[in-house]
Amino acid sequence: MQKRSSVLLLHHGTNDRSSENIRSVGFKIFPETREDHWLGPGVYFFREDEEQALTWARTRYKYDQDTIELHVLEMEIVVQDENFLNLDSRSGLEKLNQHLNSLGELLEQSGAKPLNLDENRLRHLVMKLLPTHIYVIKRTFPGASRFDKVPALAAMRLRSHGVQVCIRSEKAIDMKSVRIINVLPFRKSKAVEVRVTG
Repeated sequence: MQKRSSVLLLHHGTNDRSSENIRSVGFKIFPETREDHWLGPGVYFFREDEEQALTWARTRYKYDQDTIELHVLEMEIVVQDENFLNLDSRSGLEKLNQHLNSLGELLEQSGAKPLNLDENRLRHLVMKLLPTHIYVIKRTFPGASRFDKVPALAAMRLRSHGVQVCIRSEKAIDMKSVRIINVLPFRKSKAVEVRVTG
């Protein structure tokens, strides 16, 4: 049987310093610093949505006095199905359900009390306990945006959603495909967006 794979076009919002560091040494999966990441520990991207990546960067670096520019990095990855948990698909939810069925003993060993956790902390814990061969997780989450106030879109219930992708292993990252596609000068006065074309 032939192995199946998925191609993902990903966008990562960051600032100028981090962008330079990423392009010189690569994305790094750092030890866990939070217990409420939406898809567990890892490096986060938005699938096919550079504007969402830029919006996230604006929020993240809003009070960072050293940030001069915001950057959106684009990267394409190919991930084998056995390494991919697509939580937007029935097969992905079934894979997660099987994992949940085997988690009872692991949760006891970790000392976690899952029923006492809010949904983000519970999801984070479950994703953290996934088998290590799953190193890319994808899920679509609802989010507020300027489009929510457009009457025609609201009448059709077309709301903005962010497709988040969490990469849990550097094995999934192809640094040769990483490029800057958007630069936004970041000042307290008016910011002007600059599109970068390759």
